Amino acid sequence: MRRPIILFFICIVATICACEPEEEVSVLNSAPTTNNLSLEVLILDDETTETGEIGKFSVRLNTQPHEEIDLEITCSDEGEGAVSPSNLSFTRDNYQDFQQVTVTGMNDDENDGDQVYTVHIQVTNPSFSGQTPETVSLLNIDDDTPGLSFGNISGATSEDGGTA
Repeated sequence: MRRPIILFFICIVATICACEPEEEVSVLNSAPTTNNLSLEVLILDDETTETGEIGKFSVRLNTQPHEEIDLEITCSDEGEGAVSPSNLSFTRDNYQDFQQVTVTGMNDDENDGDQVYTVHIQVTNPSFSGQTPETVSLLNIDDDTPGLSFGNISGATSEDGGTA
């Protein structure tokens, strides 16, 4: 939300015997220049799996904007999760409505254990360029098992060094 810059005018009337004319002095009271936008993030499910199960969260604005607000949704590790949609837009009419983001767990074929990753919600409007992104942490549940896998032998072997 933009904060107005308020300009005060103070008139000083001289009371000296020489009867000097009125002098006008300007005082500038400037609000902080960093615009902040308050988002509400409601986490519905913060776990995904390598088998494709999804996590979900919803986002809305806490205050009515003066302009359309665009949010970019990105994942810190696209090997663990993929977001959809990747952009949200809020207007004066829909700012109070939650918009849902779905995060799909990705399979990496590595026995790397359960992995924590982060989704970033960044305001892309130039007037909010200094805004710190909101983050949502998720856990991608690993489906790989440790060890070696053996398949069926493809042919006969022999004691004198024959291969299958």
